[in-house]
Amino acid sequence: MALFQRATAVSVTVCGVFAVCMISISRAEQITWSENHSEQKHKSLDQTFSVELQDLLSWADNSANIHCSALAPDDNLAVRGVVARNFIPAKSVIISIPCKMALSVNAGQSSPLPDLVPEKLWKSLDASVQIALVLVREMKRGSESPWHVWIQSLPRRFNTLMHWNQQELDQLHMNSTTAEQDLLTRVRKQKEAVHASYRKLQRAPVATKWNLTLDELVWAVNVATSRPFSIPSHWTESIAESATPIVIGSLGLLGIMLFKLQSFSHWQNSKEIVACCRFVLAVSVLATAVRSLYQQIGVSTAALVPILDIINHSSTSSSQIEQTWLSNRFEAVIGRQIQQGHEIVHSYGDKPNEDFLQYYGFVEIENVHDAYTANLMQWVIQHFHAETGRVQAVEKSKAASKLLRQVIFFLLTSVHNQCHHVLNLQHLP
Repeated sequence: MALFQRATAVSVTVCGVFAVCMISISRAEQITWSENHSEQKHKSLDQTFSVELQDLLSWADNSANIHCSALAPDDNLAVRGVVARNFIPAKSVIISIPCKMALSVNAGQSSPLPDLVPEKLWKSLDASVQIALVLVREMKRGSESPWHVWIQSLPRRFNTLMHWNQQELDQLHMNSTTAEQDLLTRVRKQKEAVHASYRKLQRAPVATKWNLTLDELVWAVNVATSRPFSIPSHWTESIAESATPIVIGSLGLLGIMLFKLQSFSHWQNSKEIVACCRFVLAVSVLATAVRSLYQQIGVSTAALVPILDIINHSSTSSSQIEQTWLSNRFEAVIGRQIQQGHEIVHSYGDKPNEDFLQYYGFVEIENVHDAYTANLMQWVIQHFHAETGRVQAVEKSKAASKLLRQVIFFLLTSVHNQCHHVLNLQHLP
């Protein structure tokens, strides 16, 4: 019996020592893996951009006919962005880009790649996938593409929710409200839609011709959803391009008529020329009015616009993206003056942080466009175990219901303000 007890003790001791050794080895392997993973992460960060901002701006000025001399790169910013090279007065144009440099696809447009993506397949693809394919086409052209340098400057990886695994998504704790659940549903559907599009494209000539991979398509879709700008449709741009020389000629002839030059009266059929000039000018003005109207009511398309996309977001920015009529260019006009060395920012739109996190991979602290919807009565029932009948009675009374909502809102606002002073949210993983 004593021998058995000693044997048992020795066995337990050996097992304990073995367990401690295994735990130590496991921890050592975990530390080694973490260090290697961290090293790989830093290497991937170094390789995120293959073209420096200064080289990109030089390409824009010298090769792409993009006027952006007011911009200067700054390595001291927390994220890649640009600052004012010199003092910039309010309402100044800081970037001017030819409209032809925008990569875009109009709604309902025929396939620009009919030999690679048949028309029926093209129509079935989401708009972001269509723009992504146009981007991949230019990427496959290499240095022959007018956008080659800009494409090389794009980030190689993204931190949008599309790339988060389920464990990382769970850490957001976004299951409390219907809106939060809808966000997770949208993320899941976004992933499924891209994978479904890739399966469709695998059966098309584009798969073998381009050797298109899923990673390439996912990357291009991320670019298409995180860097788009709203621009007028192509047919409205063609109106401007065709009307520009007509308007200039018409204005010249009308100027001659207004100054009543003697030589003008000797021209043959001068009255007919004046009448034709007036007609052409009227048509041009009408075309401009129609084009402006369609811009206002939303006849536009999403486009990838080089240089504009390197400006970081701020919801407080008052800058505007405009399209000039005569020169047919996109112009970025700042709303307020910018001191030398201060960052230039632009608003990506009135979006809540859920949209920024899903499509852009960041959140904005103190986002004025964040909105929260909550059923306060249901919250009272769950947290205070109130009787449903009493809550319903309060809801029937407008005065009591209003008072209760104001009290709850005051309590929630107070808690939010206290948390705001305690917590310092840097960024999400």
